[in-house]
Amino acid sequence: MMKHKCIQGFVYCFVFLLFMSPIQAKHVIKVLAIGNSFSVDAVEQNLYELAAAAGDSLVIGNAYIGGCSIDRHWSNAQTQKAEYSYRKVIGGVLKSEENRCLDDIVKDEPWDIVTLQQASPLSGDYPSYVHLADLMNYVRRTVINPAFKFAFHMTWAYARNATHPGFATYGKNQVKMYQAILQAVHQATADNHIDRVIPSGIAIQRARAVLGDTLNRDGYHLSYTVGRYTAACTWCEFLTGKSVVGNTYRPSSVSATDAMIAQYAAHQAMETISDTALVAPKFFVDGAFYEEFPMTAEHKNSYLLSGKDGKILFYCKNVQLTDNDKLYAIPDFKVKNISELLDMIHHSDGTHVSKMQDSSSQYMNLINQKIAPFSVVDWKKEKFTNKRTLTRPLVFNFWYTGCGPCIREMPLISTWMDICPDATYLAVTWNKANEIRNIVERRHFRFHQITDDHSLSKMFNVQSTPTTVLIDKQGVIRCIMEGTSQQKRDLLLAELVKLYKE
Repeated sequence: MMKHKCIQGFVYCFVFLLFMSPIQAKHVIKVLAIGNSFSVDAVEQNLYELAAAAGDSLVIGNAYIGGCSIDRHWSNAQTQKAEYSYRKVIGGVLKSEENRCLDDIVKDEPWDIVTLQQASPLSGDYPSYVHLADLMNYVRRTVINPAFKFAFHMTWAYARNATHPGFATYGKNQVKMYQAILQAVHQATADNHIDRVIPSGIAIQRARAVLGDTLNRDGYHLSYTVGRYTAACTWCEFLTGKSVVGNTYRPSSVSATDAMIAQYAAHQAMETISDTALVAPKFFVDGAFYEEFPMTAEHKNSYLLSGKDGKILFYCKNVQLTDNDKLYAIPDFKVKNISELLDMIHHSDGTHVSKMQDSSSQYMNLINQKIAPFSVVDWKKEKFTNKRTLTRPLVFNFWYTGCGPCIREMPLISTWMDICPDATYLAVTWNKANEIRNIVERRHFRFHQITDDHSLSKMFNVQSTPTTVLIDKQGVIRCIMEGTSQQKRDLLLAELVKLYKE
């Protein structure tokens, strides 16, 4: 009888474990970076914790040699020199083994993803990628997981004040280096059939737009705080397939505001690089395509081109853009039908854009106005002054629900609220309150609504929507900006972050 009960108990226990194990099991993503100090910056801290906060588990390997290029990795693959530092994160703990050869590292785990990258001085030099195919073939022959995938780590341009000797290759120009990296990585990955790119370089550049050029500790390596966190956010979204925006993990050295900016930058970088998010450009300025009209371009130099099937393109001649404008150029590999667009430019009929700039033109929303000069007034003399309002920054966003650019700006307002939650956000609408309320509730927005009787519009001299006004805690207007573009939204966010931190 006792024996029968023991057997019965064993069966019950076995059945329980059999059914429960799949529920409790968690898929572990195993990723190996064949890299250098830039992979150290990207994967060895924050990445494991970010993935864990998203409900995923990682095993992270890094085959590290400082400054190692693709050529050197390929040479080591042939000779099996034991000169790697094998750095591995398991369970959030980093362990390092010195003097390892590449074979040992590649065979150590059934890696799901193997990432490759170029040495930073060569990252924008396409001819230096000549042995990428050889290195990839070596990995294919050596890995123990036949279902593994390659990915390429797009690294970042140097800080503007970098003293690294390799910066001279790019004329010591951050934008030139950034654009060279975009093009070299695109060409190298296309030629070698790598369809996955981890865009750390784009994420760092987007974060710089808001935080300034503060993400490096020595001009080229990332800062130990928000710089490394931004790169880790990019890797996390790439590996898990989940948006990193709203991830609850951040190290104590990174403020909540900076963490949200880093997450936002990483998410936008992933959207930029996604093959499913190809961009149909509207503007061709200074030799590059743009989705939105660059801020420093002059409309008087613009020409409206009409192509096949009613395709429209604005073409600016004789324009020299600032470096900040150039950062918002669309990489060629994100542009649909680039040859057709270039053909339109070559056969320009010279139709001038200014002919389309009447109030009824369907193209008016495509023509974003320039940033308005910053103005300073004594807000305390106006009717909206009270102590409750002035304890926090104030954001007026003038818009109309029938305005396409206004609707597209709404997700950015949501991001502002996440990054600077203590500011007061006021949607000033030029139509019925119930119309804006429906949109606000549907999109889960948390900001107040005011139906304008035109007194506010006159006070701020609002001529068009969207227009955004930022006011500091002392009631001083710090910025009035008309129109919307990604560059303008980044500038507004940068100004808002300054107000928020004051």
